[in-house]
Amino acid sequence: MKNSFLLSIALLCSFLSFSQTKTDYESKVTEVIKFLNEKNPEKVYDLFSDDFKSNRKQDEFSDVMKALVNENGSISTAELILEETEAFQYLVEFENSSKLLLLKLSPELKISKFSIEEY
Repeated sequence: MKNSFLLSIALLCSFLSFSQTKTDYESKVTEVIKFLNEKNPEKVYDLFSDDFKSNRKQDEFSDVMKALVNENGSISTAELILEETEAFQYLVEFENSSKLLLLKLSPELKISKFSIEEY
């Protein structure tokens, strides 16, 4: 009985230590918006997990993000519209359009999924 109780406590602590909070996501989205509005996508790329980076080249990502901001203008707001285990979805308002930002954080609070799509 004592062992199962201790095991339950250990599992709960493990789960809580690796859970990303809504605040963690809001903070990361705020950073992404700041860097994109500064036309500095390289700093956004630095927020990615190593696994995510291994599938995307920094130069290509930067070129796509610069073109996105040049075409759509600065980002004024981002509103969380859906929380899922696969990704949090934000409605992002640019000067000239609305887009959907999909974002997932790793246990280390690095971005492990990122895309900006038509809304």
